[in-house]
Amino acid sequence: MSDKPPRDSFEIADDYRNYEIERITDDGEPYWTGRVVDLPGCTSDGATVDELMENLREAKALWIQVALEKGIPIPPPSSVTRNDI
Repeated sequence: MSDKPPRDSFEIADDYRNYEIERITDDGEPYWTGRVVDLPGCTSDGATVDELMENLREAKALWIQVALEKGIPIPPPSSVTRNDI
């Protein structure tokens, strides 16, 4: 038996670093959108890349929290690709 405390959803979320990032311009100011490749439907956006990355970190943690609560299998993180920023 492990003496380590269970990891929370934010700690687990940090394992998922394979992103697809895109810059969008929609009738005005540009913004950024991104998705976590390994977590289906896990997407977010932001006015800047920094804001997007913070929003994606929160989205990953919430995705994992819901999956844990509902007993949905969490896919293992894939290797980090060139999309990791």
